Amino acid sequence: MPCGRCRGKQSLAARDALGVLAGARAEFLVKSTGHTVKHEDEVHIWRFDDQGKVASFYHKVDSHRHWLALQPRAASGFLE
Repeated sequence: MPCGRCRGKQSLAARDALGVLAGARAEFLVKSTGHTVKHEDEVHIWRFDDQGKVASFYHKVDSHRHWLALQPRAASGFLE
């Protein structure tokens, strides 16, 4: 998604034997529509193998909000 401004705002992380869960606040501007998307609860889940290397990574966001941000301003009903 092309954006003019992407930035993390704040993060929180927890770690246990299975991996790391990191929560973040993020904000970005979609240049083609002018919508700003703000996430209060973006989540990253990292799991590691026995050698400490990344075995899997999941990125959880509000994908409906992303879809709305891609819609033209008049048609989206997007709340910023």
